[in-house]
Amino acid sequence: MKDIERPPLYANAVNLAGLYASLPLQVNYDPETGTYWDRGGDFDVTKIGTTHERGRIVFASDKNSEAVAWTLGVKATMSMLREWSKSG
Repeated sequence: MKDIERPPLYANAVNLAGLYASLPLQVNYDPETGTYWDRGGDFDVTKIGTTHERGRIVFASDKNSEAVAWTLGVKATMSMLREWSKSG
């Protein structure tokens, strides 16, 4: 029986070093692994939403605009934390 094709997701991740990518990545479902991977095979997510895995916070959505908003929010937060750390 053939797997139903799943639409791509849009995702990004952050850890203490910063964002994984400056813009969300399009990730496609791989039925062999049961996860979503980027084109280069370097970035994967397991599901829609926010997860914490392997020392990173990951966000994935079926809407690129949501992933862009999440990415911009992380950028703003990291910038504020950087400024705050300099003021001490």
